[in-house]
Amino acid sequence: MALKTLSSTLARLSLGPSLRCKALPSASLSRQFSTAMFQVPPVFQLANRTITTFTKPALALDLLQPLTQMRQFSCSPVSLATLNQMHRTGPVKKKRKNKNPLINRPFARGVILKTLIKKPRKPNSANRK
Repeated sequence: MALKTLSSTLARLSLGPSLRCKALPSASLSRQFSTAMFQVPPVFQLANRTITTFTKPALALDLLQPLTQMRQFSCSPVSLATLNQMHRTGPVKKKRKNKNPLINRPFARGVILKTLIKKPRKPNSANRK
């Protein structure tokens, strides 16, 4: 498919037969392309030719880029939020650091991090850990 479009594009370029793409017969069916598929004429044959390139007219859709892709640049400093905007959004709350060492650490489950000795519930019972 790509080989057909390449040869049709080269046919539009009004190049001579020595510059056109000459595909190998076994490579026309395969999808893998290599540099051995195309034969390039020597430089001394190219020196006497004038090459006219075919440029397709640029479409309006090609020239327009989405606003998300265009980088907006401004030299003016960023304006601060107004009092109404600050009142609407409320104060910025800091995220508290989690003090539990087992959160997001499934490999540490079942590991004793701290040993505690509690008072025995009944007299003459052993200390419990």
